[in-house]
Amino acid sequence: MWAVLVSLPQHWIASLTPHRSLSQQEGASTHNYFSTDAANNIESTKSFTLNIDTVVPSSTVTSHANNQPVGGTITLGGAASDATSGVQKVEVSSDNGTTWNTATGTTSWTYSLNTTSFADGMTITLKIRSTDVAGNVQPSSVTTRSL
Repeated sequence: MWAVLVSLPQHWIASLTPHRSLSQQEGASTHNYFSTDAANNIESTKSFTLNIDTVVPSSTVTSHANNQPVGGTITLGGAASDATSGVQKVEVSSDNGTTWNTATGTTSWTYSLNTTSFADGMTITLKIRSTDVAGNVQPSSVTTRSL
């Protein structure tokens, strides 16, 4: 993409002449631009990288199996991934998604959960979700643990 910027007394005017669409597929693409002033002085060409990411990340629990009995303070652990922009954070909810607590780490994460406030014999439904650097949020995955 080429852009020509012209400086006028009170404002700038931009003239854009794209040689390809900015709305490409997922991933990074490089675009070039330069500016020209009123005296027709042209700066050297500069470039920027546009990274398009519309795919949600994914996360899983790897430390405990579904319906595995647990007690006391447990350390949940898992993995998260995002191929385009990277994982920004992983969150855990033990109250059906009303509140979310940030886990430690991103692609490999842990979260300490004190189960003593839950009744014995209760099944805890945990929700896990990850967010990528572009702001895409994974729909929460559900895992259950028995006390």
